[in-house]
Amino acid sequence: MPTFTIFDDTRVHADTLDAAATLTQPSQVELYTRAFERLSQEAVRGAAARSLIARALASLG
Repeated sequence: MPTFTIFDDTRVHADTLDAAATLTQPSQVELYTRAFERLSQEAVRGAAARSLIARALASLG
């Protein structure tokens, strides 16, 4: 699964299965910033996250 780390508004480090890159062009940084914002909107937090994890663990047993 590809991953990325946003360091600030000028640098992103992106990893894929076969390569890694440090991105500094504003359009590239903006692309990853928008992706993070979209993923963050879908994230589950707090009690809902704990419940989700507990259900996943229970399904393994």
